[in-house]
Parts: sequence; structure tokens; C-alpha cells
Amino acid sequence: MDQQPQDRTIWQKCWSWLYTGHTGSGGYFTYLSMKREHIWGAPVRVWRMLMRRRTSHPVPLLYVVVGGIGLLIGIAGQKTLKMRWWSAPLILLVTAWTYFFSSIWWRSVQHPTSLRTDLLAAIAPKRGARRRLRESCERFLASPLPIFGIDGEEAPELSGMSMEGEKVTHFSILYPDRGMVAILGPDTESAEVEEHLRGELISLRVNELADQAPHANDPGDCCERVISETVNLDWSDTVLTIGSDQVPGFSTSFSGHVVAFAQAKSCWVAIIARPEESLPQLRELSEAERETLASRIGIDEQQ
Repeated sequence: MDQQPQDRTIWQKCWSWLYTGHTGSGGYFTYLSMKREHIWGAPVRVWRMLMRRRTSHPVPLLYVVVGGIGLLIGIAGQKTLKMRWWSAPLILLVTAWTYFFSSIWWRSVQHPTSLRTDLLAAIAPKRGARRRLRESCERFLASPLPIFGIDGEEAPELSGMSMEGEKVTHFSILYPDRGMVAILGPDTESAEVEEHLRGELISLRVNELADQAPHANDPGDCCERVISETVNLDWSDTVLTIGSDQVPGFSTSFSGHVVAFAQAKSCWVAIIARPEESLPQLRELSEAERETLASRIGIDEQQ
């Protein structure tokens, strides 16, 4: 494997910082602090949260350019209007900073939680986490997407949920012994449904290989092999039974798993059946069952 040079000159680092806002050339990571969050650290946490919430992120070079333009205006104004030379660059820099800082209030799919909730999480992390869970429950209950589950099975688990802003776009229902049912919004294209199922299959297969031989395969090589095997899945016509309706759809199989999806009630319904299981009949869950699922959101985090 070719070795990439890691040493960079101070000028390269300075230019990288001006142009991008950081000096690193590799990937980025975050971590979960195991330290107790003290109240006197709240101002720093609030400031960091506000900087992360900005929808528009300036780079230092932009401020240099704005300051330079302001300096030219200030020098010209000092000679013609007798104004102080530093007033123009100061006004322009404050205006630019205020504009980008105001983006914390702009609507963005990257920040589904409200500013009020994020402020509470920065000041009192435990209370903020509880409020986030409560907001997730409320959005799940208010979602117009129907919920389909496996007929004859009880006590499913909500295994995943995606949101764009305050709108729920996808959630998955897990039956540990039977498989998984995914509901995707009406704005989703069929190709996106296929890609979603492909990702689920890759995750399932990699986990199966890891369980079968934990130390036999390199995780990276194993993942790449599974990805290449799922590139060209052979989809064929099928029929899903949803309640009393026979809904036309598409199905395929991979590593023993039977996969199918169809469009029903203005949403996409997808299912991945466990190995040695045929496609089960589906039914729409009741409001009481939806509330039971919502009540279990985040239950593992609270324990």
C-alpha cells in the first residue's frame, strides 16, 4: 500500500486553516465523554452547541477578505469623509459574523431538534436527553405514515427512525425471530428503497460473518466483499399480502434472506425475512400498538 506523506509545512497548515477552517488532512471523529458534566461547564457547552447548529459555516479566509475590503473602504472614508479608518472593517466583520451566527435559527434537516431542546441539553444533559426522547415519541405518534407489522406476531420493537427536520421519513419494525419491516415515506423513489434494503442486507451479512468466525476475517475485507456481492441483486415480480389486499411488488434473496418491497397506502413497505422464513403476511398496526412502540423509544438509554 502506498504511504501518503503526513508531514506538512507550516504554510500549508495555515492555508488549509484559512481555506477550510481546520488544519487536518485526514478523517474526523468524535467521542462520548465519560466525565460528569458540571454546571460550570455549561457556557462552553452552549457556545459549542450554537456553533454546531449554524446552517452556514464561514471559513477564516472569508473574514480576511471581508476585513480587507472594509480596510480599503475605511482608508478611503478617512480621507474623504473624515471617518475613523477602523470603523468600516469592524462594521463589515460584525455584520458577516452576525449573518452566519443567525443561521442557528434557519430550518435545516441536519438539526431535527429545536434550539430550546439543544440549549437544555447543553445546560442539563440528562434533562435534554429526556426531552429529545419525548420529542421523538411525539413525532413518531404524529407521523401520517401507517405502520405495518407481521400478522400473528406480537411485541415488535422499533429498531430505527429517520427524520428530515420535524418530518418522519422512515422507520423500521423488528421481530427478532421473524425479520424486519421498514416503512418509507411516499417521496422515496423505488431505487432508494432498493438501496435502503441493500444496506440492511450488507449489515445483516457482515454481522452474521462476524458471529460465525469473529477472528477469521478482516472486517474491512469482509465488508467490501459483501458490498460487491450485493451490487447486482436480481429483483423479480412478487405479491405481498397486506391485510386482505394483494399488493404487487418486487422481491429477491441474498444469503438466505428473502427481501421484498411494494407501494401501499401512499408509502413503501419493505420486509426482510429471516433465513428459512417465507414472506409473511402483513397487517396494519393499531393506534394502541403505535403508542406501545412509541413508549419504548429510548428505553435502553434510560436504563
